[in-house]
Parts: sequence; structure tokens; C-alpha cells
Amino acid sequence: MPTSVYNKLLRLFDKDLQRYLLKKRSKYVQQRSVLAYAMLHKAGVSLWNDSSPLSINFGAHGKPSLLGVPHWHIGISHSGDYIAVALSTKPIGIYLQTLSTEVQKKTFYQLWTLKESYVKALGKGLKIPLSSFAFEQQIDNQWQLHIPAQEDTAAKAWHFQCLDILPNYSMAICGQAKHTPQTKAYTIQELLS
Repeated sequence: MPTSVYNKLLRLFDKDLQRYLLKKRSKYVQQRSVLAYAMLHKAGVSLWNDSSPLSINFGAHGKPSLLGVPHWHIGISHSGDYIAVALSTKPIGIYLQTLSTEVQKKTFYQLWTLKESYVKALGKGLKIPLSSFAFEQQIDNQWQLHIPAQEDTAAKAWHFQCLDILPNYSMAICGQAKHTPQTKAYTIQELLS
């Protein structure tokens, strides 16, 4: 990404978020993060009619939340050439992963992205062992969470869906509200406008 574009996008964020993004070790991760937060800013302009600089708070395990917009939850993921951002009025998580070329690994990647979307929604990262819960496939790419150590009533509060939006990618979204994900692709020019 050209430096001039990168600098224009950085101006969409408050100073704390700018400092956080500039601390990222890799320029590649910095650029992906800047684009993801620019997508959130664009959503804020659309949903809340708010073009002020984006302010983000990070939880103890790194889960981002919007400052000044307490009733909205966010999820962010990126892999390869794509970035996914999820917004909901209930806790939400999203995970995107590049697929291997072997078709038989598709189910593995679906389960992996489902698990990652769940731990991201909880905001606890890998403090939750991925082996402590499982999924059962339902219909229409819907999945049911099972947590052996708890009653399944807690698990039923969560809704999961695998999304086949991009070729050679697996993406899963989970939230405490049933959702029909709406997708929107942005060009860098749209993020700058």
C-alpha cells in the first residue's frame, strides 16, 4: 500500500489507535489492521452517522471494542488477501482462513474457523482450550455448539454459520443473535471517501 494512502487511512483513527497500529511488528500486519479498522470507520459513518476518528479499546486478551458506541460488538479477521469485519448488537466473533488445495481438508478448516470465531467472540483467545468444546453440523451451514463441561443451554445462546463467500477460503461467524450476514466489499478509494 502506498505510504500516502496508509497515512490518509491512519487519520481516520484517534491517536491511541494510531499508536497501537504503529506498534505492530510487521508492516504487512500493520497494513491489514489499518484496512480492517478503516472498514469499521466506514461502517460507523453508515450506521451511526459518525465520521469522527475511530476509537477502540482492547480487552485483556486483545478483543477490540468500540469506544463511544457501547451497544455494538465487533470482530475482525484477516488471511491472505482478505479482511473480514463483523458488527452486531450482541457479542460476535469472525474468523477467516485460507484453505489448502486438498478438498478433504474443507471440514477441518470449517471446524477450525468455527472454533476460532467462538473464542474471538468470547474475547479470551486461546485461554479456552479448543478441545473443550465441539460442533455438530445442522442444515444450511448452521452449526450447533456442544460444551461437555457445561449444560448445553449455555451453548444454545450462540449461533454459528460457515460462510462460502470467497473461493479457497473458509470463514465462520458466531454471535449471540441469529444473523444472516450481509457482505460488503470496499475498495481503498471507498475507504478514503
